Amino acid sequence: MLEKKSGEMQKKKDETSLIVAHVDDLMLVTMSTESMQRIKGELKKAFKITDMGEIHWILGFSVKCNRERQTISLSQMSYIEAIIKRFRFEDLKPSAVPMSPGCRISSADSPKTPQEFAKMKGRPYRKAIGSAQYVSVSTRPDITYIISFLS
Repeated sequence: MLEKKSGEMQKKKDETSLIVAHVDDLMLVTMSTESMQRIKGELKKAFKITDMGEIHWILGFSVKCNRERQTISLSQMSYIEAIIKRFRFEDLKPSAVPMSPGCRISSADSPKTPQEFAKMKGRPYRKAIGSAQYVSVSTRPDITYIISFLS
């Protein structure tokens, strides 16, 4: 970007800023504090806003910023733990891979007896898959294939 200053053109450092919006929540990502303050000032001129400070949580995501490394990390661990509790999956064992190679699943694996139906009553399959699908498209692409397969 070029900026005219007292009759001469000076090259100004390029800078990218992002405003991420969801309904009435905004997240502002900038390269410098000065840019952030300038953008907040412009937003305040047009809208009534509440500055909540540095972001730690948005839309069920935990957000961690490392300014030294210039990284942003997202986690849905709380959401995943809520899914595990909601669908009573606490007894399941962790696995190094989302699906064992050669795994075959069919309608023959569906509950057939009244006892099997009773066991699955508190675990609505479609809701569990939908909950896991949100995780797979947001922060866990490693489980996308198995979630798609199961859905």
